[in-house]
Amino acid sequence: MASHFGYTEEYVLSHTPEWLMRKSRQAAQEKIDAHHMRIVEGFKGLALFIDMAFNQGRKVEQILPPFQKKEMNSGPSDSPFMETIWWKSE
Repeated sequence: MASHFGYTEEYVLSHTPEWLMRKSRQAAQEKIDAHHMRIVEGFKGLALFIDMAFNQGRKVEQILPPFQKKEMNSGPSDSPFMETIWWKSE
């Protein structure tokens, strides 16, 4: 747990057992969530590749998350920030 959060061993040992239990559960949950996200993103990438290869990208809107759909389909915006799509070459 100390390595997950970047705590020193002295810092960890200076806390109560309840704090240690709570932090160890939090670290385990964060690792599970990160692993789950990697699996989901891998399947989405595979589905996107298969859709582009066999379906000419007709289902891209259903595969990509909403924020990526907005970037791909949006026109000029009134935002003062520069909006680009880093994976799409123009």
